[in-house]
Amino acid sequence: MTVFRFRLQALLDKKIDERNLAAVKLTEAKRVQRTAQQKLSDMEKLEQKLAGQIASTRGQLLIESEASPIQLGRLAQYLRGLEQDRRNARHSVDLQRQTVKAAEEQVRKAHTWLAERSLEMEILDKYREKLRKSFLRAALRKEEIDQDEISALLHPKRSGDV
Repeated sequence: MTVFRFRLQALLDKKIDERNLAAVKLTEAKRVQRTAQQKLSDMEKLEQKLAGQIASTRGQLLIESEASPIQLGRLAQYLRGLEQDRRNARHSVDLQRQTVKAAEEQVRKAHTWLAERSLEMEILDKYREKLRKSFLRAALRKEEIDQDEISALLHPKRSGDV
């Protein structure tokens, strides 16, 4: 009996490899997205911390209105520095949000690519299975025909026996 051989096995193997590569790319894209999201969260916390420092420094300025002009000047300069740091932090947060959006887009693309590769692989796999079943049915029919011929040769029908 002959053995079933799928003629498109090389193509199926290639599709399996592509699907595996797509799965790796998706995992990597998700890792990049998580990292970017964590960095954004850290940046937002820093911005909140700076906002709190600015509020407390402003309160301190109001409380120490009777302090010397030099101390008030230093406190005002410190406040301006904090406000500049907060503007820089806000700008960094905005840039990081764009990075997170780009990472999310990469995850969507990688997911779509994986879905397409999986579908292609699935189609070829179903086709292979259909051909294998057809091959087995044909082999079984051939075996039955061969058995019938052997039986007919070994046990010929007699025209007088009925």
